[in-house]
Amino acid sequence: MKEVLYIHAGLSKTGTTALQQFLARNRDGLAARGYYVPNAGLRRTQHYYLQASLRAVTETYLDYSHWQELRDELGQRSEPNIILTSEGFSDVDNIAALRDLAHGIAKRVHVILYFRRQDEWVRSKYKTSVKDQRRFNGSLSLYLLHKTARLRNACDYLSRARKWSRVFSAKNLSLRPYRHVVGARGVVGDFLGLIGMTEPDLRSFVDLELKTHVSAPDVATDLIARLNNLPSLPSLQWRISQEIQRVSVEHGIGIGKVTRSCAFTAAELHIIKNEFAMNNAEFVSTFMNSEGAEMLQIPDAAPADAETYADEDRILDQERMVELLTPLFRDHVRGMAMKAGFRRVGEIGFPATEMDLVMKANARLELELQWLRLTLNEEQTEKVALNKNRQLLS
Repeated sequence: MKEVLYIHAGLSKTGTTALQQFLARNRDGLAARGYYVPNAGLRRTQHYYLQASLRAVTETYLDYSHWQELRDELGQRSEPNIILTSEGFSDVDNIAALRDLAHGIAKRVHVILYFRRQDEWVRSKYKTSVKDQRRFNGSLSLYLLHKTARLRNACDYLSRARKWSRVFSAKNLSLRPYRHVVGARGVVGDFLGLIGMTEPDLRSFVDLELKTHVSAPDVATDLIARLNNLPSLPSLQWRISQEIQRVSVEHGIGIGKVTRSCAFTAAELHIIKNEFAMNNAEFVSTFMNSEGAEMLQIPDAAPADAETYADEDRILDQERMVELLTPLFRDHVRGMAMKAGFRRVGEIGFPATEMDLVMKANARLELELQWLRLTLNEEQTEKVALNKNRQLLS
């Protein structure tokens, strides 16, 4: 039986990738100090399969074989402290089941969660949904409308804290304000301090200064979301999205500027604040008695006009970004826009309603499926022709 099992449970969009990369690169150094990061249940750098067994939406729900692999692995290790990490732990359907599995491993279980101000968290989730395989094709306002129920549940931090404290008790929880942490020691340094590392320990690690992922400028997200309304091979579109983000960051295009598509309106911010202000106040006073907790307060107003792109300036910056893409990607983007009747890519419109959003996404997917069918048919024809040639040659 180990002494302490530390579970880093997210939330998502709070520096989880940076922390997981740090843990993966410093496994030997951590083990030398009595902290072991297991291999069991890993997918890339997070313990995906351990949390997935406790979430009904995953393909491995109720499959506890990875937990048995974890116990077998730990039986061969002498380190007294164990570290598990995955933002998916924050969304497990049965926290009590997690507690029972965890207490079969260690005498004490300590859960660490980072919380981000709700408006910033939703904006970050929106940007991710635009650039990842979901290829969301609308504005932040439509995203808010489309995901209202899910976002409301995810952003109710008080209810989340109550659920965890009922199962693990508040003394075994560390609930941290992400905004303050990033501005102080960073998520990596903060996490290591929470598990008992001293300053001399910290200086000996590799990539301690590893930064959390820098979100793409609004003007890049805006462009990708517009392109998501046009058909393109998914794998190619993902690479184009990565290129657009790289170009915007490397050339400083749109840094610090806001596009209307990526900003809340004053009315939306008011709704978000009314929805969570009282909850946040109780959440902070009950569960988060730490420096910087006041940073969970949500501002009263949307960005001022001076911070927001004028449409023509946005379009010109997006034209510049496309021009800086590699020739293959640049020609593909311009070709897609021209076929759809747009001279400049920044003129591609957003869906006006939720119904329009879904219809445009479905139309895009239908065209892409037709392309894939044609591609497969061409490949199959080539294979048949090649086989016939081989038969003739033999």
